[in-house]
Amino acid sequence: MRTLRELICSSVHLAEPLVLPVLVVNEDLNLSGCQIGHIDFRNVVFKGRFVAQDAHFAGVCWFDNAMFEQGLDACGTTFDWDARFDGATFAHFAKFDRAEFHGIACFNKATINGDFFLARALVFGNLSMEYARVAGRLDLSRSECLGGIWAEMAEFRLGRNQHLARANGRVSFRSALS
Repeated sequence: MRTLRELICSSVHLAEPLVLPVLVVNEDLNLSGCQIGHIDFRNVVFKGRFVAQDAHFAGVCWFDNAMFEQGLDACGTTFDWDARFDGATFAHFAKFDRAEFHGIACFNKATINGDFFLARALVFGNLSMEYARVAGRLDLSRSECLGGIWAEMAEFRLGRNQHLARANGRVSFRSALS
């Protein structure tokens, strides 16, 4: 029987999105360095640590309404298509330092109950955080969002060195609380 990691890492060859066979993942999930295809992890609860450092998501990623009870560490990860975290909850933190998003990085209505790290991230589409709530600091230092940033009605506190972040395209922080 294949492990969950083996199942997910073998999805790179699938034409259809991989849907997890469970809605609750109780153990830690380490996908660091994996090549991953289209995935549909909507509404999945990850109770253990979720680590995907330097992973390569080669397809569309749906994490809508997912729950990361121990946070998510995706530092250095590449997302070839859209990465959707709409309505996701990160109980502790969300780390995307040095990540590359070749599509949009969508965190609309997401809740991050700790810090949200996007330092040195590169977003080719837009960074969308409409109605997102970040209880800790939002770190965008040295990041670049080529399609702009959309954060209407978002709640967050900016960390240091935010002046080093760069956004091309539309930028909207209308009614955002910082």
